[in-house]
Amino acid sequence: MLMQTAKPLIQITPVAKEKLAESLKEVDMASPLIRIGVAREGGGGCACCSEYSYSLSLKEKQDVEDIVEEVDGLKLAADRVDVEFIRGSVLDYVETPNASGFTIQNPNVQGGGCGCGGH
Repeated sequence: MLMQTAKPLIQITPVAKEKLAESLKEVDMASPLIRIGVAREGGGGCACCSEYSYSLSLKEKQDVEDIVEEVDGLKLAADRVDVEFIRGSVLDYVETPNASGFTIQNPNVQGGGCGCGGH
């Protein structure tokens, strides 16, 4: 029987990896974790009507419910529940004339219509 390798928690673009590495150089932590959080907002009570927002933070220690994975030499952490929403996503860093920052492109969140009848 073939064993399948699980997808990494998140893929990191080269630009995002560079920006994360710069941020890590500025912190005074022995072994910092990059923690990814997910929050569901809005909607009519079902997941397909809700929008997701993401957060990135640096932590020195993982929380009890965190899953920790190393991706491209960076230690990433996410709450057990959030892992299923994040896995397969892409973390990027985008600069525009109006703003710059990290973005998460999540193929797990489907846009468009909703099957709950709320539209």
